[in-house]
Amino acid sequence: ISSWLVPRRSVTCDGVTLNLSCINSIAHFRWFLYATKEAEVRQYINDYVKDGDVFFDVGANVGVFTLYCAKRYQQSKVFSFEPEHSNLGLLKDNVLANNLVGQVQITSVAVSDTQGLSFLNIQDTMPGAAAHTENPQAIKMTDEGYQVVWREGIACFTLDALAAHYGVMPNALKIDTD
Repeated sequence: ISSWLVPRRSVTCDGVTLNLSCINSIAHFRWFLYATKEAEVRQYINDYVKDGDVFFDVGANVGVFTLYCAKRYQQSKVFSFEPEHSNLGLLKDNVLANNLVGQVQITSVAVSDTQGLSFLNIQDTMPGAAAHTENPQAIKMTDEGYQVVWREGIACFTLDALAAHYGVMPNALKIDTD
């Protein structure tokens, strides 16, 4: 019954099979276009990451590149950073469903050039959405021109602080932040 209520679908690309949540139209879109959308990111992972590396996924969203890297390079350690609450839930579900708990470390923070508290100004509250804007000030429009519908408090840390906290230095990183 739970799989009917919260559907999941598999997708295979470059020999790597992922099991992704498809609970809404945005998550379904991420599954449906996975093999073609942002192929350059998968190519970057293929070209620059190897087994045993530390990979930072900054702005992990629901984790498609976190999962891809962890499944392609099973001896790698993947650190995923995602500040948006709804996306974080799908990211966690996707890591669990792909049996990557010991390999992937999720941290619910924003990566920024400053440290401290700020706000994530959200343009769409549906899990999987993007195009939000981090800003400590109250704003009405995101940097990409969308109306802000929700603000949530977030913690911001620098990459150096996160690397020091975890005692690692990334060999490669993907940054896709708003």
